[in-house]
Amino acid sequence: MKIVDDSKKSEGKGEFFGRWIGEVYYFLKFHIYMVMSIVGLSLFIALLVFLAEWLFPDKLHIFNISMSERVFRELVEDNRYHAAINLMEIKVGLIEESDEPYAIRMELADCYIHTGDYPKALEQYRLIRDWFDAKIKQAPPEEASESDLAALRDFVDICLLKEEYRIYLKMGDKGNISKLGSRLKRVHDSTGWRNFSKCLSEEGGKEFKEELGDYNMEDGFRLEIIQSQYFSDSEGAIREMEKYALNVVNTRKFNMRYKLRVFNELLRMQIEQGDTSLPGLREEGFADFKRISGGELIEAISDAIGKYGLDETVVLCRSNSRANRYNKGIRETILYKEERLAKGDKLMIVKNCYQFLENIPDMDFIANGDVAELMRISNHEERYGLHFATATLSFPDYNNVEIKAKIVLDTLDSTTPAL
Repeated sequence: MKIVDDSKKSEGKGEFFGRWIGEVYYFLKFHIYMVMSIVGLSLFIALLVFLAEWLFPDKLHIFNISMSERVFRELVEDNRYHAAINLMEIKVGLIEESDEPYAIRMELADCYIHTGDYPKALEQYRLIRDWFDAKIKQAPPEEASESDLAALRDFVDICLLKEEYRIYLKMGDKGNISKLGSRLKRVHDSTGWRNFSKCLSEEGGKEFKEELGDYNMEDGFRLEIIQSQYFSDSEGAIREMEKYALNVVNTRKFNMRYKLRVFNELLRMQIEQGDTSLPGLREEGFADFKRISGGELIEAISDAIGKYGLDETVVLCRSNSRANRYNKGIRETILYKEERLAKGDKLMIVKNCYQFLENIPDMDFIANGDVAELMRISNHEERYGLHFATATLSFPDYNNVEIKAKIVLDTLDSTTPAL
């Protein structure tokens, strides 16, 4: 017969439960201390904030405003437009108490445009106009004559009219497009641009002159004026747009994005009027125009690159497939490049990109049509049937700022507008 000692079993169970209860007790005790410490610290911080608001109300209020402005601008830079709008709706008095209310309202109007709320964007432009009028009446610039103040009012008015006109174009409101277009042209013609530019140069000093360069401020509104003319005189507007497009393409004061925008607008006008013919080339009377055969093409391109440089040599093609064939032939035959991509190659961006710009203050986004130079390429990989690589790109139109980005290599050989 087997004898079982129940007393040892009971002692074992008691020891187990005692250890378990002890561990639970110390666990709860430790976490209660932590919770109480956090609660105490929070109460202490709340007390400090209360005392600060009581002792230094003005300074703390200014700090809150500056922090809210910073958060708003960070949301806009991250393209989180709905969140930025919600913040402004919560912080009701933030814009009026800011040092730059017009700048915040311009950014807020841009947020409304991106979210499709055009009436609220128009309301922001109206409030900016009212703010400027009140500011000029209350505290006009020192030593400013009446003509200078009138020029300043006209310039503010035409800048806001331009933005409002663009909104009505997006809305397709032909009545307001015609109305604002006429008003835009009237203000544009009556503004003393030379005197105004001179006044700004004197006020801004050497830095402003260097920044402005040979850019004529009057040109900044020419495109919208021609667009408005198109609704009343389509043929005259197309002639004006052709002249303006030639002027834009033959000068360095406009970036590539604006040049493409002007040519796209010209093509849209021509197509709407039924002009779908291909442009012709007239060779009589042009000493720099020469007709050659296909057998002379490679030699002609090579001579042009040697004489004028790679950036000043352009080959125009009728289709993407022909462009791919020419590109491949020129790389292999003239430039002796066997790699798919090599350092120094020029690339065109084919889709707007809002990434990779966290620490780049000079660029809001990488736009479709921007040109970049390849500085470095590495980390080739294949995913989802596409080929990717990590590239360092330099953008000549943005002071050669460099950006590290992920690029899709398949677009180099694509014959379609999009993948």
